[in-house]
Amino acid sequence: MSSIDDIFHSYSMYKTIIVCSDEDIKRLTRLMNQRDYPVSNMIDFASFISGQSRIAIIDVVDAEHIDYIFRYCPHVLSEISAVLCVGEMELKGILRKYPVFFI
Repeated sequence: MSSIDDIFHSYSMYKTIIVCSDEDIKRLTRLMNQRDYPVSNMIDFASFISGQSRIAIIDVVDAEHIDYIFRYCPHVLSEISAVLCVGEMELKGILRKYPVFFI
């Protein structure tokens, strides 16, 4: 969690997508909510799209298919500042065009 704090304190990011394993989503969402980060996950992804939350936590499978979601809300693509990857993974599709931090 301190790595995520360091990144958010060092860089100005409007919207960020965090990609992690499915097992880490609940834990990471809980920890970030405890620190008052405006976070959502795929269940409430609409809050990320609308701007109510500025951080979306998704798993690797959702990351591989995120292009389909953004077809219906292309304006969000210009709002994303970075992608944070928790663990070793290879990003595919549209997420590769953003700055990527591996933590």
